[in-house]
Amino acid sequence: FDFRSRDRDYEKATDGEIRRLLADPLERSFVGYRPYYGNYVMKWPSATSWFGVHQDSCFVDESVAVSASIWVATCEVDERNGAVWFFPGSHLMRSTIRGSNQMAYSFQDVGATIEDRCGRIVRLAPGGAIVFDHRVVHWSFANTSDTPRLAAVLGVIPEEAQLIHHHTSDDGVTVETFAIDDEFFIQNDPFGPLLTGLQGYPSLGQQPLVVVPVTDDELDRWLEGHPVDADIELNGVNFSLAVA
Repeated sequence: FDFRSRDRDYEKATDGEIRRLLADPLERSFVGYRPYYGNYVMKWPSATSWFGVHQDSCFVDESVAVSASIWVATCEVDERNGAVWFFPGSHLMRSTIRGSNQMAYSFQDVGATIEDRCGRIVRLAPGGAIVFDHRVVHWSFANTSDTPRLAAVLGVIPEEAQLIHHHTSDDGVTVETFAIDDEFFIQNDPFGPLLTGLQGYPSLGQQPLVVVPVTDDELDRWLEGHPVDADIELNGVNFSLAVA
């Protein structure tokens, strides 16, 4: 992830270039949305390069707005080098606060079951893209090929929405919400300690952190009413980007 780099000039340049490359597709495909951060996501060939079942962090108040990622392949992407898998419809099943310093998540206890029963892969050609709601459960397996898998990712939010970040207290009891700006992602690593990085950003308040993990029984009931054909491939969209 670019936001793990310590070279802020490089991060700013990368953000600007991805915004530039995706400006036309964004204008054609989205109404009333704006970009907030562009970065590269590299999956190196390694047995440990998998990324487990998860939902992305919240970037807006999800009770009133929807944020999304545009995930663009710069190379052929398939099951050998770490294609992204999705649990279709999972954004409607359980959506809770998600942010930094947080140890409890809704789908933490059913990850293996989701991988076995709910996964739909998206294979992409270079320049192909996935657009997905940040609430959708997704994951990727290890890159078992001989070459790195590089994707360009642009986050988008509604133009009128406030960009936010949730940060959980060290004891896991409360969560504080901050109003942030696009520069936050250039200056900070969302997977690292963020209390210092959040200083200076206005707090929108604290609340108890309430996370009710999904159980196997609950997942069974959901799938009875919302069956997932895990053998059918999901299709990406072709943004026809020139990729090197």
